[in-house]
Amino acid sequence: MGKQSQPISIRPAKSADLAALSRLDIAASATHPLIAQSFTYPFQALKLFLAHLQHCFARPEEYRILVARLRPAPAVESQSSVASALPASGSPAVNSDTDSGVDVSIACEFDDGDADADDGRCEIVGFVMWRECQKNSDLREDGKREEWDWLSQLPKGADIKLWKRYVEVMSSDSGTSGENGIEIQKLAVAPQYQRRGIGGQLLKAFIDEVEGRGMKEPVRVRASKDAKELYERFGWRMVREFKLDLREWGRYKVYVNFEMVRDSWCGQ
Repeated sequence: MGKQSQPISIRPAKSADLAALSRLDIAASATHPLIAQSFTYPFQALKLFLAHLQHCFARPEEYRILVARLRPAPAVESQSSVASALPASGSPAVNSDTDSGVDVSIACEFDDGDADADDGRCEIVGFVMWRECQKNSDLREDGKREEWDWLSQLPKGADIKLWKRYVEVMSSDSGTSGENGIEIQKLAVAPQYQRRGIGGQLLKAFIDEVEGRGMKEPVRVRASKDAKELYERFGWRMVREFKLDLREWGRYKVYVNFEMVRDSWCGQ
């Protein structure tokens, strides 16, 4: 039986959220081969993912981020609820994956001055980020779109060979880069809050916003095996399967993900 649906509020991301979102993203994706096997030191992954989020946040005409936060408990229960969520020492709650080799500890993050928070203390538990590529928008002088280049941003000591192999195998000819279209680039929920309906609430908020602005373009996403069913429930269909052989990196299993598209909207 699944865990009970978690009551959350959803709002656009703020610059103060980005460090917390980076840690959450790493924690939620700890077994992804590019996180689990690429970095010599954990802080390298955090710095890289934070730099990417900062790059995207600085381009609001192209990237959008929605953040999910727990709704505060009633005043009578709030103190005990917060206390039970933290270790007795007051140190951050820890979620670790023995397969990752990366410290994925994430603290409970709070927004202390938010006017929209019931009591000013809401834990960030997930987020969704997507990219909207509109023709001729945000182009450089040479007519090309400014892209984030993961390979050029990798820190010293990272497994560049693995990243290049991943890009080679997982690249798609049907992406949205340089064309009209929408692409969900990140959908992440903190490990301790997964399977409580938060990912679905974030997807619904994304769909509502896109439909509310009258956008009808297809929406693409790269889904893991675990996330595939969730996207299918919201109208995505699989168009291609990708497999990466990891035996060269000591893993005797294939990493699989799926290119999926949602091309039907209300009113079409």
